[in-house]
Amino acid sequence: MDEDKIVSLSQYRARRQAAAPTEWQRVLALFWGQNLDRLDDYVHSVQQEELRMQTLEITAPSDQPLIVMTRAFVAPRALVWRAFTDPMLVSNWWGPRRARVTVVKLDLRPGGNWCFEDHRSDGRTFVFRGTYLEVVAPERIVNTFGMQGMDEDKLLVETHTFEERDGVTHYRSLSRFDSVADRDRMLDSGMESGARESLERLAELLATLD
Repeated sequence: MDEDKIVSLSQYRARRQAAAPTEWQRVLALFWGQNLDRLDDYVHSVQQEELRMQTLEITAPSDQPLIVMTRAFVAPRALVWRAFTDPMLVSNWWGPRRARVTVVKLDLRPGGNWCFEDHRSDGRTFVFRGTYLEVVAPERIVNTFGMQGMDEDKLLVETHTFEERDGVTHYRSLSRFDSVADRDRMLDSGMESGARESLERLAELLATLD
């Protein structure tokens, strides 16, 4: 072998870089540059869509007494259903972080009642309760919702649905009020931040379950 023709890889690269690029090399560079840009855009769009799905979205039609909340969880539906219906798990995510929640009752059947107590560090306790109207495991829960001492004569019905697609559970909650005024009063109460924090805690809990 002619030793004068043996070059190191670094020498070879240096020679190639010093040489003027051929038309074919320019075409390849353009091709890969454009496709890598497209790949980067695609990855970014996927990441943005995943972020959007895992963020609570709340809508309230101006002409209907409704609040609709949607959020996706990267967990199978069976696991999300378990977190919603197991009293030991519910107490670990329901409500804000600063509260200690006690599940007093969770009788998951049509006609069964539920009652959660929200204990605050300042000594206050808020009691939430309702009745299950429909239970279709693991797809759907319909229940009434009320807070002791506040609008107990008002009827608030919540419909929770769970749909799994490609290992991701899409959760939807529809709350129906007696009137738009009642709905607006709930929105003004700060429920959005409470719901957002609760479902964020739920996502954290799901990540620890199997």
